[in-house]
Amino acid sequence: MRDLLPHERLQATSALQQVAPSHHCSWDAGTRARGKATALWLYPELSNGHFAPEVVGRKDRSAPAVIMRQVPTPDIRTTSIGNAQLALTSPALTVPDMARWHGVAHSVNCGEILVARGLATQEEIAELANLRRFAHGSQQAIETVGLINGLSESFREAEVKNALTRQGFTVWYQQAAVLTAQGRQIARVDFLFPHQSVVLEYDGKGKTRGQFGTESDTSVADERERERILVSEGLRVVRVTVATFHTDEWVDQRTRALKENERREFPTHQWREARP
Repeated sequence: MRDLLPHERLQATSALQQVAPSHHCSWDAGTRARGKATALWLYPELSNGHFAPEVVGRKDRSAPAVIMRQVPTPDIRTTSIGNAQLALTSPALTVPDMARWHGVAHSVNCGEILVARGLATQEEIAELANLRRFAHGSQQAIETVGLINGLSESFREAEVKNALTRQGFTVWYQQAAVLTAQGRQIARVDFLFPHQSVVLEYDGKGKTRGQFGTESDTSVADERERERILVSEGLRVVRVTVATFHTDEWVDQRTRALKENERREFPTHQWREARP
């Protein structure tokens, strides 16, 4: 957007705040898409709640209802939200700027989904982050680029990945394919720790309430059978739920599993690394 006049700021705030509260995030309860350009690119999958729109303009003209940001005009895109046409930063530019302004965790979460949806590529995000290398917060943008691979299937899975990174874990593989000893693929797991034969799985709503037209009872039964096969192949499965994620119980469960399974290497011929 161009620099807004006072009455236009009020109109923009009203319009954007009417869009956000009426739509709920379809990934996981409590997940927030920050309500900025990222949330609007992913519309209508927004969390509830109001937000202060961030628009192009002079920072000294910011107000509680609207935050002014300086961004290059070549990276402005137009998208439709209902009957409205909104000018937003491009999805690729939104990620490094979000990292600079709001921190690594939220930008990685949203960047993962934008890449997975094909709205941006890792290369585009990296290029624009590099152009910001002399800007305030550029180190956070660079760190974000290194964590985005487009493999997260939900915001929560991206948050789990963020947590693993912050906790210093490096040898794990996201969305790795697991095979039987005969070479048949039996599952694609959220996170595999091959040196300890441990699998970390996030239980989103789809695994317990049904997805893609599958009844909830069928989904639960399929997931139990999937876990049984993983265990029979020698893997220990740690499940992360919404409840255990918020209480950090999953961290203790994962730590205990890794310690107890130390040096129990999963055979290299029974898994394959995912390619973004």
